[in-house]
Amino acid sequence: MKTASTALINLFASDTPFEQFDLYTITLTSGLVLRYSTCSFDVLVGRGLPWLCARSVGGVQIDEQGDGGPRAHWTSGFSTGTWSVIVAPRDTDLIGNHSWLAAVNAGILDEAIVRVDRGYVAAWPLLPTLTLVPVGLVNVFYGRVAEVDFGRSSVMININDPRELLDVDMPRNVYGSGCGYALFDSGCTLSKAAFALPLTITGVTGINTIQTNSSKADGYFSLGSVRFTSGGNSGLQMMVRASFLAGGEMDLMAPLPFTINVGDTLTAYPGCDKQFATCAQKFNNLPNFGGFPFIPAVETAV
Repeated sequence: MKTASTALINLFASDTPFEQFDLYTITLTSGLVLRYSTCSFDVLVGRGLPWLCARSVGGVQIDEQGDGGPRAHWTSGFSTGTWSVIVAPRDTDLIGNHSWLAAVNAGILDEAIVRVDRGYVAAWPLLPTLTLVPVGLVNVFYGRVAEVDFGRSSVMININDPRELLDVDMPRNVYGSGCGYALFDSGCTLSKAAFALPLTITGVTGINTIQTNSSKADGYFSLGSVRFTSGGNSGLQMMVRASFLAGGEMDLMAPLPFTINVGDTLTAYPGCDKQFATCAQKFNNLPNFGGFPFIPAVETAV
């Protein structure tokens, strides 16, 4: 059930024309919050930070017109609702210190939480006023980024509502030799912060191969991840395909959008192949192992 303020209800009840616009609040996994307005004004509600329009520094152009406008699919029951919107960033638009398009291409929107609110005013303010205070807001969608499609100069962001989390295979628990938990989740119980290892880049041998001051054994960071904490890629993260003791080398899953330089710092996290021996020897976490390696193999009855 959607709620509205008394002032907004009175506006609707007055049977007079009004204007509407959308406000996007995007919370990244890093904790950074982006606020964008689709109208020509910065929108201010209460004492919070404003939603920025495309004319403001920090804003971005969101296509709300014609076929490029947002496409919503609202559902009831357990079906997943969706929201798709096209963003057309300029070369000067940034997310943090990164080019908007390059940062999104590097995966900065992965698993981001998006809230879409619709604002209403009786009439647009007179220019050159840049700040707009709406009569009221109504939340029209809430979800997380599911897929990002790239064009030459635009990005389509597809968002699914939280009911997508119910779209899992049944039964919930499948008996197999591998662990059914994700590393550092509530079933695994290990603390991600306890395994964070700050490192420094000591060499770059390829577009996605780096050397660090790590002294961990071969494979320690394989299937893990790194998050850069300085340099051009600061704040961006990437999965690790393979890691080696020699030279503290790591092969990243894909190139990062900006040049990696010697001296850049990062935080590295180990990976897990979900095997019994790995849980016991690498993480000393056997009591919380979520697999069943001793189930007898399938045999044919005679």
